[in-house]
Amino acid sequence: MLKWARSQAPDRARVIQTGVCEIVTNFMIDNTDAIEIALESEIVTELMKLLGKDLPVEDVKLVHVASLKSMSIFGNPDQDHKLFEMNVPQAVVRNMKSQDANVTSETAATIYKCASSDLASICLNSQQYNNIIKPSFTTLIEPNQQSQSILQYSNSQQSSQSSLIRQNMKFNTSWNRKDFLKIKKIGKGGFGSVWLIQEKITQKFMAWKKIEYFEDIDRQNVNQEIEIMKEICNNLLNNTSQSSQFLHVVQPLGFFLHEDNRSAYLVLEYCSNGDMRHYIDDMKSKGTQISEKKSWEIIGQISSALHQLHINDIVHGDMKPENVLLTEEFKVKLADFGLAKKLQIGKEYTHARGGTFLYQAPEFLRSRNIEDRKKDKDDIKQNDKKQQRHIQTKASDIYSAGVMLYELLSQKHPFISYNDEEYDGVPIEEYIHRVINEDPDELPSHFSENIKNLIKQMLNKV
Repeated sequence: MLKWARSQAPDRARVIQTGVCEIVTNFMIDNTDAIEIALESEIVTELMKLLGKDLPVEDVKLVHVASLKSMSIFGNPDQDHKLFEMNVPQAVVRNMKSQDANVTSETAATIYKCASSDLASICLNSQQYNNIIKPSFTTLIEPNQQSQSILQYSNSQQSSQSSLIRQNMKFNTSWNRKDFLKIKKIGKGGFGSVWLIQEKITQKFMAWKKIEYFEDIDRQNVNQEIEIMKEICNNLLNNTSQSSQFLHVVQPLGFFLHEDNRSAYLVLEYCSNGDMRHYIDDMKSKGTQISEKKSWEIIGQISSALHQLHINDIVHGDMKPENVLLTEEFKVKLADFGLAKKLQIGKEYTHARGGTFLYQAPEFLRSRNIEDRKKDKDDIKQNDKKQQRHIQTKASDIYSAGVMLYELLSQKHPFISYNDEEYDGVPIEEYIHRVINEDPDELPSHFSENIKNLIKQMLNKV
């Protein structure tokens, strides 16, 4: 279609080219197989010709640049490297001089992503940097002062898309469903469902969580979740000693009601690398294991994330792999604050339902009454609203994180053996007995004693 468009009148060609770019962008979202096909066919080459030759700079729109950026965002490191080898940075570099700030920003992000993947970084010599990357970003300073912020974004791994959102986006309550393109479901739970969406005006990828908002308890829980997330973000941004830190909390971007007034949408920052459950399952399916170096990186980030909560006297209450999201740069972001609690001044504990059963701390399970223990498994796993509340502290988050990190290293739960055929093979009473009275199996032998001892300490029984 792009080849054919060249033979058409300019106005008609622009319609065809824009339509093709929209289709390509939507196909590439979270689809490495589609990206691989694009790399092996002429799709990438034709898009490069479109941006590099066919379109005058003044005609380049966000949708055109986004077609290539979608591949750099959702591609794996090998695919990023292929894009770099195919000279994608050179193809889009001229658009750095565009007067459209959105196009300029997206172009910078595309070049940076291609040039900063693990393999590309290894291959990137000083000549390539001086001839391709440095001039591209230098041109940003020429058109206007706003370009300086994009330059800083492109030259810093820490200044990810999520960092830009944190600095520039305000909580929006004027959105409605028509403001977004609904792309695909990326999560589901007792609260409802999570969808990948794209705001039509800015073309930014976000996520929305559809939640019940009809009964008083629903409204109370949702409002509390939003306020806790906003409080953490605001405290970190307003505290000069913490504002330079990476924000390990998924930022709430907006909120609006459904037309029926029975449900609502919480718009959130989108983390393109999914959650830790997906990461663990992916290792299982590929027969690979996490390295010690990567393990320490994730442990450090989760520790920083919990520190950001606990220093603000907030208990997450539902730490588990599904609630640990990974950004494009593989940074940890905590999500789902539906069970989070703010500690009262002078108090070291709160009363809570305790989060997901398999991640509840021994002291919490020890306090469960007989009725709770006899509940149907599905009822317990769903954290039904009638469940009795128990004392919960910051230590509960640390224990839950220990279970999660044990899973990351061993690809199994610390108190469920490979012979148990997952949780359904273990009676509730037996599982509670193991957590309260037994030690977990040893972690794989190739991990150092330091890392194994750290996980053991996190799983200590209080």
